[in-house]
Amino acid sequence: MKNGLTVGVVVGLLAVAAAAAQAPGSLAAVASPSRRPPVLLAQSPQVATRRLALVIGNKDYKNGVLSNSLNDAEDVSRVLRKIGFEVTLVKNANIEAMEAAAEDFRRDIRRSDVALFYFSGHGLEAAGQSYLIPLGLDDLTEPKLKRQAYKLNDLVEMLEATDASARVFILDACRNELLRGLRAINRSSFNRGLATSVQANDTVIFYSAKAGMFAADSLDGSRNSPFTTFLLRHLPTPNLEIQYLIQRTTSDVLTATRGKQRPYSLSSRTKLLFLHPVPDASPQPVVNASADRPALPARAKPDSLTQAPAPAPTPPTTATLPSPAALKPPITNQPMDLTVAKWRTNPDQLPRKPAIILPALNYDQLARYLALYFRLKGHTSWVRSVAFSPDGKRIVSGSDDKTLRIWDSATGKPIGPPLQGHSNTVASVAFSPDSRYIVSGSLDSTLRLWDATTGKTIWESGEPNLFSSFMLQLGIADAVYSVAFSPDGKHIVSGSSNNILRLWDSATGKLIGEPLRGHTSWVLPVAFSPDGKLIISGARDKTVRLWNAATGKQIGLALQGHADSVFSVAFSPDGRRIVSGSSDKTLRIWDITNIYISRRLRMALGLAPQATPIGAPLQGHTNWVNSVAFSPDGRRIVSGSFDNTLRLWDATTGRPIGSPLQGHTNLVSSVAFSPDGRRIVSGSGDKTLRLWDATTGAPLGFAP
Repeated sequence: MKNGLTVGVVVGLLAVAAAAAQAPGSLAAVASPSRRPPVLLAQSPQVATRRLALVIGNKDYKNGVLSNSLNDAEDVSRVLRKIGFEVTLVKNANIEAMEAAAEDFRRDIRRSDVALFYFSGHGLEAAGQSYLIPLGLDDLTEPKLKRQAYKLNDLVEMLEATDASARVFILDACRNELLRGLRAINRSSFNRGLATSVQANDTVIFYSAKAGMFAADSLDGSRNSPFTTFLLRHLPTPNLEIQYLIQRTTSDVLTATRGKQRPYSLSSRTKLLFLHPVPDASPQPVVNASADRPALPARAKPDSLTQAPAPAPTPPTTATLPSPAALKPPITNQPMDLTVAKWRTNPDQLPRKPAIILPALNYDQLARYLALYFRLKGHTSWVRSVAFSPDGKRIVSGSDDKTLRIWDSATGKPIGPPLQGHSNTVASVAFSPDSRYIVSGSLDSTLRLWDATTGKTIWESGEPNLFSSFMLQLGIADAVYSVAFSPDGKHIVSGSSNNILRLWDSATGKLIGEPLRGHTSWVLPVAFSPDGKLIISGARDKTVRLWNAATGKQIGLALQGHADSVFSVAFSPDGRRIVSGSSDKTLRIWDITNIYISRRLRMALGLAPQATPIGAPLQGHTNWVNSVAFSPDGRRIVSGSFDNTLRLWDATTGRPIGSPLQGHTNLVSSVAFSPDGRRIVSGSGDKTLRLWDATTGAPLGFAP
């Protein structure tokens, strides 16, 4: 998803289009037969100048022979040729043959070509590098891999440097980490995953299995691997946009393997991509109807409908698109999750609405439509802070409207009325580790603990100051900017405008010990380490500081590297790194591995200081970075900015993953990953929350 939104979320237009069709002068609608689900027709695909494919299948390894990899390569080649690709098939290739084939492939690519690379064989990851294993490599030590295996990153960068209109990498290979010294290779003998990021536009990488999962070579004696079996099923489908090819293949593999193998994809597409474009064929519906509910054809005969179809629409311009006022969606009796997976697996839940034939929409127009509805609305002012509950079932938000709201993360609907009690902006919110309680910090100088089920206040840290805004300007008020629970739920840490941190007993709301002093300006973000032994803070004094949670003492010197206020900090899940976001428009990643080693011992051993920056600042945002968070697996970082966007980053390389996530119409103030790492929630100055697919960057929407 780039310069708009991943097409995989186009299903959200169903609700939009259904209402637009009812408005005068808007999109044409036709009634559907009884019990027939709605069908959204995508824009007509255009056939590219050429479509080229390089297919490599490696089977006869000295150790770890694969049963089906050559079958996979041969069958994929056959299907690709059938749908119009010029295919080069290479079998049982050593490193020289793989490099030569890739170089010939690169040279053959011309402007506007679609370039597809498919590999079936062994693949490993070591020291952050991903390798496709050639024949002839028997010693799988890391040095041998570096010299004699084919680096996936090299191939991706080589093809990204071409003038191809799109690049697709399909890898039916193990995504496993090298275990030093192992000489026997087996498709399910390693763990962890590949480390490849997409840098150029219009690149798609589709893995047969996500990190930590294994890619099966066969299933019940099949000719092909499970992944390639279902890839072959969907590749020939005319006008199937690649996002839906990926989704259908993924769904089928999950079902066939009972969840043991989950394909994974990365994408930086900026336009629709069809591997089998057939201009004269009917565009594929976005919603894949079940067999007993056939989809409404694009050119149905008038007598098969209750209403004659409207004349074929011409491609719209901005001026001919329905206005936002005309796009008010119809009211439904029950909230409906519009994510593709749920609609595909629960066709009976689809609302019975007329089928809509849409004119062709470009990405910018599509993004503008979807942005109207893929949001959680309820606050009446800036949403300052958001957080998932540890069980993933709820989201809490705090706002300038002085309230908190709790949301059902599955439906996007608010749970109960707003939580009222604060007399000023609710600047920070957090769930307790058991999901039973919520703590909030406010510019009214108080903390409150709430029952997450009933919404009732359990305790308040002090009487709210009705004049806090005025006193804040005088530097007197103790405005609370951030709060966080300890991992065991017993303590809460807060950061305030008095330049201090405080520790609280979560059961009683009483202060613990003396304030933590060291910052010379407002303390903005705070966080506990995963083991609860450390606290991290950032401040307007441009520094990040580490504290001993038990003693309240600062550990080492302040971390300096930002050129302006530090608005957000977060620990990695393993507690060995921290990330910070600043109003200098950058993020920084810090290594704190040596935090527990004394200064004297570090000097004796020649070790680095207790915390050091890793690499250069992460640059990409065009305004202040307000919020940062690590994914639960520690591989990615998400950031939210005053530039109205979110960005995903590779936590190992520091490189941005794809283009910014766009949809908010005002600054993004807070971001958080769901506990399973599959979703991201964001809060914004546009008064809304939004949910995003953490893998594709696509917005996740809900019916009203």
